[in-house]
Amino acid sequence: MVDPDYAYAFVKESPSKLVHTQAQLCVLSSLKHLSWMHLENGEAKQDLIADVLGSLNCRCGAYGIQVSRVDVSDLRLIRPCPSPETAKKQKMTNLQKQLQALSSGLLGNPLRVSAAKLVSPTTHSPPAVSGMMTNPGFDSTESTFKNDHNAVHETAVGEVQNLDLNPKSNGTKEMTSLPQPNRLSVCQQAISRAQPLLNSSLACTALGHKTMQLIVTSGSVSEPVPIPVEAMKNEQYTLMYMDSKRGLAALGCLPAGEAPDVTVYLNASTLSAILKGCLNLSDALRDRTVLVTGDTANFEKLRHLFYF
Repeated sequence: MVDPDYAYAFVKESPSKLVHTQAQLCVLSSLKHLSWMHLENGEAKQDLIADVLGSLNCRCGAYGIQVSRVDVSDLRLIRPCPSPETAKKQKMTNLQKQLQALSSGLLGNPLRVSAAKLVSPTTHSPPAVSGMMTNPGFDSTESTFKNDHNAVHETAVGEVQNLDLNPKSNGTKEMTSLPQPNRLSVCQQAISRAQPLLNSSLACTALGHKTMQLIVTSGSVSEPVPIPVEAMKNEQYTLMYMDSKRGLAALGCLPAGEAPDVTVYLNASTLSAILKGCLNLSDALRDRTVLVTGDTANFEKLRHLFYF
């Protein structure tokens, strides 16, 4: 423990109980970012240890506790890896639920329309129902609903047939068809997520007082990559940094003459997916969707600022 008195006074329970609880949460969170293939062949064991250690220190650092080592004695799957056919059926089921919710939201509930038509104009009814009955266009609601429903159904079926449900070979999500998020907005989301952790001096100590410069672009990331000074002059890039020395996350470059310990180059869509927990960062690094320069050991610590 970095500060035993602070830990016992602030936690109000046994520090070992706190670490045990946080370790369970970190393991569950880390498993979400690991692929079935790596879990099945055992290659994910070291990734899991590194991820849990960094995340656990980020969580416990604010309480004056620092974990020096994490051991994973065994890693076994309690159910088999899902097949491509199972994944395809699951996607179709989720898509059908989304279409049903969309149809009911846009067109209204047909049961509600039928019930309203059964109400007699002479019967005492609430003002909202009476107003609907006196509307001249109300009688045509049912036929309009049927026509609109058929049109939406035909459109939805056509879109379902055109969907590519085959899983990508690289294991990452295809995001080229989605609208590109605003670079500035995504960077501000990342800053809002990282700043609460950087406000803690103990957490900054757990992060090693290292700095990370992020260069975000709307296009694809490829080598050669620009240095931060050059990227600042290019409108295609938005820069931000996370500084655990000063406990600050902000837009722009680090102070002049100060080189970052880690520099990360990534797309705005990629950063948005990471913040939402929809993208496996280890796969993105392997597929060169995210490029990192500098000490990888420092990046293993600082990258947990995305998940806080």
